[in-house]
Amino acid sequence: GTLAQTGGNIFSGVSMKGATCGAAGSCSASTDYVGNKGEGTVTSYVFGYQYQTCWAYTPTCSGNVNTAYVYHRGTAADKIRVALYSKSTTAPAAADALLVQTNAELTSSTDKEWASGAMGSYAVNSSTSYWMCVDATVNTGGGWPTYYANGDSNRYDKNISSTTLPANLAADYTGPTDDRIPSVYISIGD
Repeated sequence: GTLAQTGGNIFSGVSMKGATCGAAGSCSASTDYVGNKGEGTVTSYVFGYQYQTCWAYTPTCSGNVNTAYVYHRGTAADKIRVALYSKSTTAPAAADALLVQTNAELTSSTDKEWASGAMGSYAVNSSTSYWMCVDATVNTGGGWPTYYANGDSNRYDKNISSTTLPANLAADYTGPTDDRIPSVYISIGD
């Protein structure tokens, strides 16, 4: 299978790694994922503290989610959560329910590090699109600084005024904003 982002071409100028799927029914955590494994190089973006930022993605393979990864910029001690929500329309909606999230906050204080953390148990389907969302949970300089790539990302944002992910998305997210491709993904398989 191939990684496909719903709503636009996010691959302009981005080097993608390992977007292949093994034999039917056998996902590999080293090659299969939902999100973007590309390491961005632009340095002026922060996932805002208590803001939820979401993108629509389709997994490369059907299988169990494994580990979340978020690329970090800077040396402040930052924390973030990653989650998958169901996707019912082209924009976040109240019908979109939280399916799975990281078991704990991802943390990093190292520049150009892929911070990682285990996901809860959930099986994704490669023929279904999901909202992949992040929420910065510590305000050390405004949130989680990251590198990104320029391009069409169809990003949606909302100030949720909480460090707890909501049970459902809502129709009042700002977006789509098409200027930043995130360095965020969730591996699938063993």
